[in-house]
Amino acid sequence: MADDRNDDEMEAPFAVKRGRIDVHIGAYYQCHGKIYQIDSPSSETSVIGIDVDTNLPTALAIAELKPVLEGSPASGSSGIGSPSIGDKGWNEGLKKFDAIRPFINDPSPGAKAVEKAAETAGVDSSTVYRWLAKYRLYRDISCLCPEPRGWKKGNSRLNEDQDHAINKVINDYYLKPQRPSILSTIEKVEEECYLQGIKVPGASAIRARIAQITERRKLRKRGQQKEAEAKFLATPGHYPETSFPFEVVQIDHTFVDLSVVDEDHRLDIGRIWGTFAIDVYTRAVVGLYLSLDAPSQTSVAMCMASMLTLKEKSFREKGIYADLPYHGIPRRLHLDNGSDFHGDSFTRSCKKYGIDVSYRPVKVPRYGAHIERLIGNFMKKTHSLPGTTFSSIKEKGEYDSSKYAALTLAEYEKWLLIEICKIYHVKHHSGIGMSPNEKWRRYYLSAKNKGEPLAPSRPVDDKTVLIDFLPIFDRTVQNNGVTIDDITYYDDVLRGYIGATEPDEIKKKRYFEFRRDPRDISRIWFFDPSEDSYFPILASSQPFPDCSIWEWDKAKKALAAENPRGAVNEELIKARLEQRAIVDASIAKTKKQRRENQRRRQHDDIRQTQKTPVPLAKPAAASSLTEISELADVVREGFDDIS
Repeated sequence: MADDRNDDEMEAPFAVKRGRIDVHIGAYYQCHGKIYQIDSPSSETSVIGIDVDTNLPTALAIAELKPVLEGSPASGSSGIGSPSIGDKGWNEGLKKFDAIRPFINDPSPGAKAVEKAAETAGVDSSTVYRWLAKYRLYRDISCLCPEPRGWKKGNSRLNEDQDHAINKVINDYYLKPQRPSILSTIEKVEEECYLQGIKVPGASAIRARIAQITERRKLRKRGQQKEAEAKFLATPGHYPETSFPFEVVQIDHTFVDLSVVDEDHRLDIGRIWGTFAIDVYTRAVVGLYLSLDAPSQTSVAMCMASMLTLKEKSFREKGIYADLPYHGIPRRLHLDNGSDFHGDSFTRSCKKYGIDVSYRPVKVPRYGAHIERLIGNFMKKTHSLPGTTFSSIKEKGEYDSSKYAALTLAEYEKWLLIEICKIYHVKHHSGIGMSPNEKWRRYYLSAKNKGEPLAPSRPVDDKTVLIDFLPIFDRTVQNNGVTIDDITYYDDVLRGYIGATEPDEIKKKRYFEFRRDPRDISRIWFFDPSEDSYFPILASSQPFPDCSIWEWDKAKKALAAENPRGAVNEELIKARLEQRAIVDASIAKTKKQRRENQRRRQHDDIRQTQKTPVPLAKPAAASSLTEISELADVVREGFDDIS
């Protein structure tokens, strides 16, 4: 349905670019069409570059630096990152990455250290140097993964049904507190295959599959939680110290203690959710996402996009003008154990950007102290706003939050961004002995030697980042396209992959990577491995309403309740959504309906923002807190000190 596509930027296919920009002394970068060698720091948002043609020094904005050759390997167009690598190839790439990890940011690693790493990995030192050079060029773990070249010894020769039978017995029988033996598990697999009419796999294949289970997983699944913790859980007395910005970033969600109003009727629609990210070294707030939707992979994706990419454009859309150096790729993320942080889309995307992920032990609050203190102190400031729900029923007393609610989500976000950028980041912080701004400035402005960083690494392409962190769906391509949640998507770009099989195993169906933004299910993004690009695939039934997955599921449930014995197909759901639009256009009758309307407005605004270019010129008159005078009465003191 290529003819139905819009011509805007986000609707066009685009090549995946997962390279990164590492601004350090001695590096070469392009800015405004000229090539510069980075010489020294200038400010927290700029550097001094030497023009290679004139040899003259020039102040350059870090945010405007680009790779010397757009589209070169250094800029991220590496032709790698294909999801067809497979689990085995991916694990091999991870092993190589672990070997070179200590040297990635070291411009001249010692020969003895490299020799030791090579000995541990079972290779020559020259091989480690080659891995390191390749990773520094592409900045993508998948460049270390072996390319498939036909059948290799050690690959599984089991068919899909045998794979499924073995995995089912392992999960439902072997990994249980009864702790059955391997021999009884083999017998159980044989029984399962016999009942399903499947050829029984060999005992050695079953033993090999069991051997792949990590000891940590086996102990936990078999009811040996204490043994697992004793063996694998580190228990330091406090959170480890950090040495530089973006070494460790903590992320967490909170149900904000504030009722907001809708934009149409200024009536209460309830509380909102916030996702925050804090850099442990500087205590700076490096990521933020507010929404009426409960925490999900989308919340995480938007917070990650906020953290990894430049903030100036999105902040100017909101009327916020401030120096904003806080963006980059973290070395490690520290998270709670929510399901939204454990999804395959999230963890694998983090690996693509070289980000380590660690999880907070359950019921051990010291591991998340920084983000929890930040959120706790932020809640205290929120309690001064009209419509606050406070943090407890006792504290709230007889205060009517619904009656006094006054701020929309957009207004509250604007107030919060000013609180963070112009108050919290510039105030003295007792935990670090200075302000977050000063802590950042002292680290990067002290760089003098070649190779020393002047800013955190950042991705070369914002669109790739956003798509990479959206929820992932692995699907085969059928004659009619791809079906997700009862919606069929099709485009001619899928034609060549209909009924595709694995290149080295023609009897095995080939699965492809699709990603979808839950707020707009009218299209999905298809990763074409042959083009190394994302392609937008529209719903094959056009026109398709602009709706979220939550609206879609709600309409399906309503139809199923009305007609429990009848089929609920796509056309019926679309008809229900059209009826809903007519009703919603009349009047917001209830708080629940107003919240639904405002949620849709937020999703629509996000879609529109992606399509509308924003001028980067800074207005002359926007320089202080008075730039949002309508909120001046609710701006109070900055955040309390966060230890």
